[in-house]
Amino acid sequence: MNITFTLPDGSKFTKLINGIKELENTEPLMARISGLLDYYIEENFMREGRPVKWKPLSALYAEQKRKERGNTKILQSSGALKRSIVQSYGKLYAAVSTNKEYARIHHFGGVIRPKPGRRDRSGGKRAALKFGGRYFRSANIPARPFMTVTDGDKEEILTEIQDYIAKKLGLK
Repeated sequence: MNITFTLPDGSKFTKLINGIKELENTEPLMARISGLLDYYIEENFMREGRPVKWKPLSALYAEQKRKERGNTKILQSSGALKRSIVQSYGKLYAAVSTNKEYARIHHFGGVIRPKPGRRDRSGGKRAALKFGGRYFRSANIPARPFMTVTDGDKEEILTEIQDYIAKKLGLK
């Protein structure tokens, strides 16, 4: 003996089951999230830090930037660092990244020291940096975290995920 129950077409349960099947393809959601991450990083550059402003440039370096480039925006002398931020995503991840070697020192801060064998031209002292016509044996770079998301950004991402699921399940 067999009892069969068939759901009528267009029923809420059928829509729910079809929505669950559609949730297997999360790439559209991850593409949206990586786009949001990219937007947040762009905001960090535009505001020069958020939620906390980055430490200002040293007076000497700010003056050099003003003379050479007419630009005193932090981490934006040439724009190369900001332009290097790329989005990536897959079925289970959303990310932004940069391939610039110097990104880490700017994000986390630290001390730049000379490379072995590098000498200045004025007396053979080892120099890490030269600017303003002066050589420096080391330079302290304050942390200026540009690859960050705020608590508000995280909430926005969670809302995006909830909305995506609700739409796929036919709840919105």
